[in-house]
Amino acid sequence: MANMDVVGRCGIYCGACPIYRGTRGDKDAKKFAQNIWKTPPNRMTCDGCHNLGPEAHGIDCPRRKCMDVKGHEYCCECPEYSTGKCEMFESMNQYFVKKGESLRENLTRVTSGGTDAWLVEQEVKWSCPSCGSPIFWEEKKCPRCGKPLK
Repeated sequence: MANMDVVGRCGIYCGACPIYRGTRGDKDAKKFAQNIWKTPPNRMTCDGCHNLGPEAHGIDCPRRKCMDVKGHEYCCECPEYSTGKCEMFESMNQYFVKKGESLRENLTRVTSGGTDAWLVEQEVKWSCPSCGSPIFWEEKKCPRCGKPLK
């Protein structure tokens, strides 16, 4: 069964998020989130948006709040998603497309019953091709072996 904690409700793969990874002891990811993203210490915890605590990083996520208000589990359940008129989703998707990740494609895979296969693919995609260590979205070189990434 899929670990839904790493399946973002907007389509992101939380396993490549510096805050999610930092919560699990990845010191490089935590340092990045604190120093580059300027994440305050009280928001340096996240167990995925399916399992948020009251102090978690994603608790203030406008997309999550929107889904909760509308009663949706995923962004793709909203009529504005299919028309491309949801600016919150579209701007985030564009950000991730630049990093080689389509949130639309991810949501299609996750909501069509392909979650387990998608998770395996994401784990491989967000691992260093040289040493196999997990990497996060913003890394340019592997923090473990130092080899350049993509």
